[in-house]
Amino acid sequence: MIRATTGHHGLPPAALSFGPIPKHFPEQTQADAADFCDAITAFFGIDLDVLKAVEQSHKQAMQETSWLIAGLCVLSDWLGSHTDYFNYLTEPIPLEDYWQSTALPCARQAVSETGILPATTGKAADFSNLFPNIDQPTRLQKLCSAIELAEGPNFLYWKI
Repeated sequence: MIRATTGHHGLPPAALSFGPIPKHFPEQTQADAADFCDAITAFFGIDLDVLKAVEQSHKQAMQETSWLIAGLCVLSDWLGSHTDYFNYLTEPIPLEDYWQSTALPCARQAVSETGILPATTGKAADFSNLFPNIDQPTRLQKLCSAIELAEGPNFLYWKI
């Protein structure tokens, strides 16, 4: 799952080996990163042993959901770096205080004002308007074009 959260604009980084981490980062940077990871796992109550076990026992499901996680990370990065909602802080603040006094209220405002939620459905458009470069839709694309959707969000699943 680390590749899903460390890519650029949702695209996972290439599976390259860059050697040991100490080779690339100063000791203090490594210590700060480790402290941050410890603080986050404690704050959110994450049990790393359980997480590792789930990753091993549900490898295929984790790979399939990694794209959803990557998308969520891109959206979170986009919102979280938007300075209209999240200002830079120059003084250290305890994680719990930051979470309650800054992160949650700013996130609520950002999500509300950017229109991300609630999700709305778009206007109906035929296949040729959506995909002008595709001359002939596939059978599945034809089926999707013919389905009557209910008002509001819909969840459709096909296993081919």
